[in-house]
Amino acid sequence: MNKLYFNIILVIVILAGASLACRLFQGGPPPSPTATPEALPGPTNTLPPIEDLISTPVSGTPGEVEVTLTEAQLTEYARQELSSQPDAILQDPEVRLHDGVIEIFGQVEQGIVSGKARLTLTPTIDEDGKPNLELTSANLGPVPLPQSVLDRFSGIINQMIIDGIESEAPGLRLTEILVTEGKMTVRGQAE
Repeated sequence: MNKLYFNIILVIVILAGASLACRLFQGGPPPSPTATPEALPGPTNTLPPIEDLISTPVSGTPGEVEVTLTEAQLTEYARQELSSQPDAILQDPEVRLHDGVIEIFGQVEQGIVSGKARLTLTPTIDEDGKPNLELTSANLGPVPLPQSVLDRFSGIINQMIIDGIESEAPGLRLTEILVTEGKMTVRGQAE
């Protein structure tokens, strides 16, 4: 009888410990410092809609479009988009741009699992002029996610971006995505 009680208590302690471990703050990498620190826009500093930025042609070149976005603008766009989704897993996103790479940091809350997350994306353009963001790495706290999860999320992210561009700027064919310290410049041809 004592052995049965001991086993029951042991199972309860293990389950409580596992549950607590999943709820504890998981370290994870902090956002990398930005080369051009900017204050994030507040509620009074509304950002122009993406379609307004895309519809501004490069001077002197009919049909050519160039948009430069800062980390602060991309962070604000991501926050606005995620705040409109009540079931969004990623909270409080922060975008960092450097050396051809887009990093997104945030807090993940899903059931009993919570922790800091980091997504690293490399932008390219396919032969049809559509953007392709390759999710090259992702961490939840200190734990890297497996390649199968990265591939699945890459597909989801890319479809969302393509759908957004096609709805906001139909006929836009991208020619270049340049990511530098704190800025991302996207060039394309409006058809």
